[in-house]
Parts: sequence; C-alpha cells; structure tokens
Amino acid sequence: MNKILVALLYLTSQFAFSQSPAETIPNTLELEIETTEGEFEESSWEFLFTIGLNVSHAMELNNPIGTDNKGFATNNSLDIGVNYIKENARFNMTNDFHYTIGLLKDGGNSNLPLKRTSDDLSSFHDFSISSKKNQKWNVNLIAKIFTSALKVYDGDFLKDEYQNGQIQGFFNPYDISFSPGIKFQPDDYLRVSLSPYSVNLYGLTNQGIANRGFYTDSIQNNGDYIKKVTSPLGAEVNVWYDRSFKEWLQLQYRVGLSSNYFTNIAKNGLLDGLFITKVKLFTDVYLMHRATLQGDFTNKPLKPHYQQTILLSFSKSF
Repeated sequence: MNKILVALLYLTSQFAFSQSPAETIPNTLELEIETTEGEFEESSWEFLFTIGLNVSHAMELNNPIGTDNKGFATNNSLDIGVNYIKENARFNMTNDFHYTIGLLKDGGNSNLPLKRTSDDLSSFHDFSISSKKNQKWNVNLIAKIFTSALKVYDGDFLKDEYQNGQIQGFFNPYDISFSPGIKFQPDDYLRVSLSPYSVNLYGLTNQGIANRGFYTDSIQNNGDYIKKVTSPLGAEVNVWYDRSFKEWLQLQYRVGLSSNYFTNIAKNGLLDGLFITKVKLFTDVYLMHRATLQGDFTNKPLKPHYQQTILLSFSKSF
C-alpha cells in the first residue's frame, strides 16, 4: 500500500512540474493586458486642434503721385475642440474654443505701432444627459463665453500711443450666457437645442475700464460705473452641424438665435453664427474658409454683420 501511495505522489509531482510557467500564469496576464488596451483604444475623448494663418504685406516705393507706403496685415485663428462622446453613454459633452486675432500696421505712418483689427475669444459648451441609452432626446445645458485676450488702448493700439489708457482686455468686458433646455440629435452630425429660458451675465473686472463709460451706463453712488449686469434673455435655439466627407472636406457650423420675450418677442434678440469649412490640401494642411454672422433684432431694418476670412490652416485631431 505504501508503495502505491509513493508512486501516486511521484506521478503527481512530475505532472505539476512539467507545466511551464509560460503555459499558465502568462496566459492570464496577456488576457488582462489585452482587456486594458481594449479599454484604452475605446477612449471617448476627442481632441481637435486647428491654427489658421492669413498674412499680407504691401510695399510701395518711389510713388510718383504721393508718399511711399508699406503695410502689414495678418488675420489668424485658433480653434480647439475637446469633446466627450461615448456610444451607449447617457452623458456627452462638447467644448469648442475659438480665437481670432487681426493686426494691422498702418502703411501711411510707419511710426505708429501695430493696431488691433480683431481680438475675439469665445467658447461654446454643451453638457447633455439622456434618460436612457441611445436616445435622440437629451436634457442639456449650453454655456457661451465671449471676451478679448489682448490689452488694447485708445485707438485700437497694442501700446498706449496717446496716453489715454486701456479700453479693453481679458474679461474686460465679458459676456456669458447659460441656456438650459432640451436637445434633439437625430444622427451623428446634427444637433438642435431649444432653451425656453436663458440668462446673461455681462460685465468687467477692471473698474478703470468700466469708468470709461463704453460698456455700462448706470452709475453708482460713489460715481463709478457698475461693473456687472445680469439679465434674462428668454428663449434660445442653438443648431450645430459637424461632418467630414471622405477626409477631404470638413464642416463645423454653429448658429444661435435668441428672442427676448421679457421685453418684446422677435423684436429684441440676437443672431450669432460661426461657419468653418476646411478643404484638405495634403496631410493635416487645409484651406479654410471662416465666416461669422451676427445681428441684433433691435436694429431696423435688420442688417446682420457678415465677416469672412480665407486661411491656410494646420489641423490635427486625436
């Protein structure tokens, strides 16, 4: 009997040690690594970076009818997108950041410093959540922020040429609006948001700039202009459309329309649109058409301000 037990123990030990570690434990590790990598590859974050340049230079020498001139102008843009879009998820988020800067060197007077022609920093944020997975209808909150980035002095100069002080700067002024509502998303490209109520926060952080009287018209008891104004805006509709066609054509369109029924519906509202069209030239380089459309319904007749720029852009998404 003892000989039989010894033989069984010997056979069992030989069987156990004959299994190499590569056939047991590493298999489990490989499975875990594959699972981890799979989750990483399915990341729901999307990033988009685009920078556009438009530069022009003019020079005139020995002008027979007047003074020689030379000038420099540039219009540039920066667009950043940070989105969280996950399939079958209840929560999604869109964040757009846009900046345009235009500079001009006056050709008639070479002694003057660079002049600002545009300095617009804006962002668009949409936070939405659905009651069930894969629903086309969502409850959402839209936030919009608009301000400047540069210190600008009287005359739109970047230096205090006439010693008249600063007239604009970062968050001087700022314009922020919040619009809770319902969003309809029939496909992966089109989104429509309706907000029955929205609120606007407008103001400045610099009392000296506020006291110039360009931005607010109410004066406090101490003689300073007020720096902050909060007002209801009423209903607002936002439509945005993002689509790529075979990687050579990209569209990014945003349109917002508000109507202030707290004063007079359809007669006191705002129109705000941004339209970016990019045509691919070669890898990561595009010819970009950028246009803005803005209007105020209080102006009669309504004449929206339209501005467009064509830029050579570098765009990268990851």
